Amino acid sequence: KQSYLIVRIKTEYLAEFIESLYDYGKVKDLRKEATDISLQYQDTENKINSLLAEKDRLNELYADASMNDMILINKRISEIDLLLGELQGDLNRYDSLIEYSTVTLTIRASKKAGDAPFGKRLANSFRNGFTAVVIFLKYLLIGLAVILPAAIILGPVAVGIVVLRNYIKKKRVKEKKET
Repeated sequence: KQSYLIVRIKTEYLAEFIESLYDYGKVKDLRKEATDISLQYQDTENKINSLLAEKDRLNELYADASMNDMILINKRISEIDLLLGELQGDLNRYDSLIEYSTVTLTIRASKKAGDAPFGKRLANSFRNGFTAVVIFLKYLLIGLAVILPAAIILGPVAVGIVVLRNYIKKKRVKEKKET
């Protein structure tokens, strides 16, 4: 049994993701490939700048143009706008390629746990149980660390309130007996 996955991950998290793969199983083959798109990106930006300059020049010429020239200028401006949209789409795609990395995973199932000898399964179960206890204790300590500062501050206040309440209660009982 195997699965084939293609995953898109923000490039800033790529190293962390690859490292985490080792936590889930045995990594048999790992290859990193990179494609340099800087030339295509720069070429696309240059085309956009050139078209924008042409469009600006056409807009300047439009003011003094004849009716025939206005039609031609409008046609060319429409063509430029279409080209600019396509080129901007290319830049957006390049930005996506830069911002996200594509990871191709082939995951193969290992032997079933039931196929392992009894002693190995018993040892794995014991190890997993011990690991679970350690994790529980870690979270318990973290919880205590979170609660401790509040207990240090609020504990004396709570004790003071209880003592004051008992004092007032005894005082009222004493006053009732005297009357």
